[in-house]
Amino acid sequence: MNEDQKANRVLVLVCGMALLIPAGYISVILGLLMAMGPDSCGSSTNCAPANERLIGWLPIVGLGSGLLVGIVGGTLFVRHGKSPALWVCLAWILLLLSVIASYTVVTAR
Repeated sequence: MNEDQKANRVLVLVCGMALLIPAGYISVILGLLMAMGPDSCGSSTNCAPANERLIGWLPIVGLGSGLLVGIVGGTLFVRHGKSPALWVCLAWILLLLSVIASYTVVTAR
C-alpha cells in the first residue's frame, strides 16, 4: 500500500468521524428536547422518570459508542491496509439507531 492510499483511508476515517460529532451534538439536543417536551408524557407509563432519563441518555450513548467503534475499528482497518468505510458507516448507524429508539420511546402510546 502506497502513501497516497493510506492518506485517503485516513481522510475517510477522519472526515467520517468529524462529521459524526456535530450530528451527535444535534441528536443529543433533540433527545433532551424530546425528554422535556409535552409529547414525552403521552401515557402514564411514559411519564416515569426512568423513561425520561432513557430518552435523554440514548443519543449520548449512541454518540459515544459510535465514536468509539468508528475510531477503534477504523484505525485497525487503516493499519491493516483496508478501507475504514465499514466502521464509519457502523458508527453512523449506532447514532441513528439510538435517536430512533429514543423517538420510539417518546411516541409509544
